[in-house]
Amino acid sequence: MSNKKRIILTLLILLPIVLTAGLLIAAAVTEIFALSVIAHIIIKAALAAICLSLIYKAFKDQIKAHMKHALIICGAALLVDMVVLSTIRYILSGGVQTILFFPVSIPLCFTALIYYACEDSEGQKSSKKWAFIIGIPLTLVAVVFEVISFLG
Repeated sequence: MSNKKRIILTLLILLPIVLTAGLLIAAAVTEIFALSVIAHIIIKAALAAICLSLIYKAFKDQIKAHMKHALIICGAALLVDMVVLSTIRYILSGGVQTILFFPVSIPLCFTALIYYACEDSEGQKSSKKWAFIIGIPLTLVAVVFEVISFLG
């Protein structure tokens, strides 16, 4: 790799990191609400990415054939719950950070991971049913907590 390509690659990696750090510092120092919202989105997106990578590392040996499907479902659940809904709640509350008792993404990821961890053999079909029997009521309870968080 030539020296010029190495410099460009280094800049492409470091520039977003430096800009993000500068934005987070500016949001912490100033009282501008828009910067606070952007910082909230960045932090929540980074946390969702970390959670997704931890799910991948924990289940890559158990879910070999369907790992891509499980990561798509878990990633969508984490993105909607941790980034979109959390940002809407943050904006509606006027900048108050809330932590839910039971977020919706937990039972959704649990159900998807258990479903894909079970093989398609005859004995494992009941395990897939149990994943939904346990996962759907837990998801409904989590939705109730989510709705209550928006009301309060």
